Amino acid sequence: MGSQAFRLMRQAWNRRSTSIHSLSGKQGLLCLIALMRVYTVRTRSKKISFITATFRQPIRLKRAISSLLAQANPNWEMVISPDDGENYEHFSQYDHRIRVVSTAEKHTGAGMARNRGRAIASGDYIAVLDDDDLVTKTFVHDVLQALESAHTVTVPTAYVRENGHLIREVGAGHSEIDIPRFSRELGSMHVISEQRVHQPWRDCFAEDVLHTCIAIANAGGKIPVVDSTRYVGIVRQDSTCTTRRDIGPEYERLIRLGFPDLPGQAASDIRRLFEYRHKTNTAFEESAIKATGYHEILSSLDLVSGTKSTKPALDLSAVNVSLPRAVSP
Repeated sequence: MGSQAFRLMRQAWNRRSTSIHSLSGKQGLLCLIALMRVYTVRTRSKKISFITATFRQPIRLKRAISSLLAQANPNWEMVISPDDGENYEHFSQYDHRIRVVSTAEKHTGAGMARNRGRAIASGDYIAVLDDDDLVTKTFVHDVLQALESAHTVTVPTAYVRENGHLIREVGAGHSEIDIPRFSRELGSMHVISEQRVHQPWRDCFAEDVLHTCIAIANAGGKIPVVDSTRYVGIVRQDSTCTTRRDIGPEYERLIRLGFPDLPGQAASDIRRLFEYRHKTNTAFEESAIKATGYHEILSSLDLVSGTKSTKPALDLSAVNVSLPRAVSP
């Protein structure tokens, strides 16, 4: 941008009563162009880095990539972090915004794989996109807009079958969420945070849930919910939440160890969250409908806080939850 345009813009700012319209035609035009360029550079400089831990899901990973390529706002990058020792470099050929962590690490867990991706992320904000999930078309646009006035936000999660059938939503209808509210939602809600405040994932069971709780605590006890878009969790027949009924001991271990490094109220709220989830999982384990998945059962349970949704079914067309076709190289 030329020095003359900057000088005119500075003059207009210093003379608070002077508007662009009061300048001469050429001066006003130059000042307007300068302001527009500053705004454009500012907007384009903000980028979300989606961290994608992957483990033997190359076909479904293509679909996750498709959901990013379909974004209305192009200001994103995807960092693929393998945890199976395989070479995923060819995925970077899909788009220049896709990067791959070079590693031989295996079976370290989703949290550690995400941390390897986070270490090379270049975006202003860090988000999660699991290798078998999707984000809706307005995700980047709506989240970047919300992050103009907050350091950390989250979005509702829509749990959807691979055929596109909506099972249930988590976090929908809220403008903000705290740990007790998150506890009652009984699902995952990934956070999107500024790089400078984003915390690494811990190496433990339910690391995604714990990560969200810590982000909420660090943000002062509550964070905004961007209800205009969705993170789409694909529930498969072989998903952990569909097949595993033996995770009670994992919850008990978390509850027993506690969270001594966190502030008292946050540690107490998180402990109660896992106690509640342990109770819910016990009901799931004892369910007589063995072929029914976790989220289907939650739709009909009525536990201490109540989990049965009274909201109408999600309008898939309105939030673009339709499953995109996988891209080809």
